[in-house]
Amino acid sequence: MSRYTSVPLRGLVTPRNEITTSPRIRQIVEAKNLVLNSGFGGSYDDTQVGATGGRCVKFVLHATGNSKATYGGTTGKVIENLLGNKAGQYTVRCRLKKSGSTDLSYKNFAIVVQNVDPFKVSKDSAVEAVLQLSAGQISTDWAWYEVHFYWDGIQPIELWTGKTPGGDPAAIFWEDQVVFVSADGVEKNVQILETSATLDISGDNSIRIRKSHSPISAIDTGKTGDICWDANFIYVCIADNTWKRSPLTTW
Repeated sequence: MSRYTSVPLRGLVTPRNEITTSPRIRQIVEAKNLVLNSGFGGSYDDTQVGATGGRCVKFVLHATGNSKATYGGTTGKVIENLLGNKAGQYTVRCRLKKSGSTDLSYKNFAIVVQNVDPFKVSKDSAVEAVLQLSAGQISTDWAWYEVHFYWDGIQPIELWTGKTPGGDPAAIFWEDQVVFVSADGVEKNVQILETSATLDISGDNSIRIRKSHSPISAIDTGKTGDICWDANFIYVCIADNTWKRSPLTTW
């Protein structure tokens, strides 16, 4: 993971223990160029239920360094279209808790917003977008923590977690919910769905796919289960690079 393990971590921000539960805009699993990564020693714990009722990432603090084990459980998972490629000032918020009541001051857990190198906390700042925490700063109950960062609208965004060797607590849990807030106050929420999850929509609701897309042929590039639309057809990818379509009619 780039420079994180070899340079001092800077740009700490004060943890937040509260966040609105009614954001003005909420997008579930709809983020561009965002990868959520767990640190070395990351595993899953079904007993620590997160925001979506699924598994949480558990960080066991016994090793040094970081890894690219993706938060959702499948290496390389990328969620698309969260920030809309709009450059500007953002805040990322996540919820953590620790096991046990250890209150050490040694900062051995960090959250980093980066591509190859950590992003900066603001456009013209030299301070890196890093939140470094000690066991004493993490509660045994779920609490919100945040990192400010500037995004140029181009670089892939990765959320890294990591730790330094030694110290307690025995584990830190990262809840399966991440919130991004833009400078204009719009909040966008990402929840990671497990592969076995079922999307259940009750009431007079709908699913919105904002942008049209037209596969150029029945063998255009696509992944099994992809769905898209244009003014004339609904397209479904029934196998990798294999599309079928159904015509749309008016009434």
